[in-house]
Amino acid sequence: MQIDEMKRSMKQNNILILPLVALIFAGSFFSCGEDRWSEYKERTALDVWIDSVMRINYLYYNEIPKSNRLNYFKSPATFLSSLLSSSDSYSFADSILDEPLATYGFDYSLTLNKESTAYDALITYVIPSSPADNAGLKRGEWIMKIDTTYITKSNASTLLGETNALKATIGTYQQVINEDNDTTYEVVADHVLNIGQATSIADDPIHYHTILTLNDGSKVGYLVYNSFTAGTNTSPEKYNDEIRAISNTFSNAGIKSLILDLRYNEGGSIACAQFLSTLLVPSNYLDETMATLRYNDQIAAERDTTLTFNSNLIGTGKNLDLSTLVFITTGTTSGAGEMVMNCLNGKINTMYTVGSTTAGQNVGTECIENKAARWTINPVVCTVYNSSESTQSGGFKPTTSVVETTDYQTYLPFGNTKETLLSAAIDLLTNKKSQASNATKNASSVKSSAKMHTIRSVRSANSRKFIGGLRVK
Repeated sequence: MQIDEMKRSMKQNNILILPLVALIFAGSFFSCGEDRWSEYKERTALDVWIDSVMRINYLYYNEIPKSNRLNYFKSPATFLSSLLSSSDSYSFADSILDEPLATYGFDYSLTLNKESTAYDALITYVIPSSPADNAGLKRGEWIMKIDTTYITKSNASTLLGETNALKATIGTYQQVINEDNDTTYEVVADHVLNIGQATSIADDPIHYHTILTLNDGSKVGYLVYNSFTAGTNTSPEKYNDEIRAISNTFSNAGIKSLILDLRYNEGGSIACAQFLSTLLVPSNYLDETMATLRYNDQIAAERDTTLTFNSNLIGTGKNLDLSTLVFITTGTTSGAGEMVMNCLNGKINTMYTVGSTTAGQNVGTECIENKAARWTINPVVCTVYNSSESTQSGGFKPTTSVVETTDYQTYLPFGNTKETLLSAAIDLLTNKKSQASNATKNASSVKSSAKMHTIRSVRSANSRKFIGGLRVK
């Protein structure tokens, strides 16, 4: 769905802001006979613009405090938070950046090395074609030292947050025999990597895909999809076209079962959710109702929208006519991913979820720009319902509950069939009648000695750097 955001933003600037300024500040811009109108107007203009936009578009507009109770001298993000409903945890403000920040291209979680006061950094994600990826850094490996320096609480951000090339001592998680002849688990130094200088790089939302062959000889598609993003400013359909190409590969292989990995997917555009759902849904539902977007009563007549599984969106791709779909989810999974789950529920014959309960977002935000001030606000503007007029507000609970950090020996790169969550998904497909009881049993029987306490998780500047949630465009 396309909305001319610029026109509406200009209209709101021209029509709404000046009257609001007059009402709020007419009696307060004169002090001791001194006219301070121009000074205050400049300092409050952005907050006044935010107020004007919110009072028309915000789903919960009737909960915004009266103007005389608001402070229009706050930062944009702080001011926006003062307008929000207590039930809203999704609206946000953001500054506009010209390009992504420089990054090595890896995410990590710090854990305390039980043999010392040093930290080890578990690599949780690597951006393809980034300096880290080019150096050979893999998900599931550990950084133990930078050059000759161990990672500590005081130096972690400095060592791992710089931009110069670095030399990293890489460890692997192993079962070892200690000096007391007891079996334990430790991060053991394995090799050294030279990681190049940090650079500005965009993370492709289609992180990984392959076709897996199960023990019974059946084939299943596997797709790691990290953001519902159609493309770039210069190539608006770039990522959708990648998905179309993958759908052709899966279709040509006769794939009717898919594992859709959304563990790191925080959402994205409603249009992309509609597009992906159309590729996955059984063909007999094509062009039927998929979802309804309902706005506040001030703008509902012109904005309420019904979406279909629109066959025109398929383009050069293929509808996979799926019979079985397994979602891999975590608490990070939110917004557009949950919309896909909600809208396909009851339409695909067999649908499972592996991992942990999703975030539970059933409302959509809309990005509205103030280009002059180089800020955007992203207020909640609508509620999303599926074709049965139901929504999912509490998150989707997994068919099989599995925590991927239960055993670091199986915290592995995407596509490795021994990787914790993918292994559980495969168990669901090969043991449908028991609904992956083996996966649940295996997860609960891991030795407690394999568990470690995460101190802090850090995301690199550009990993999965897309606006998440459930976003109207």
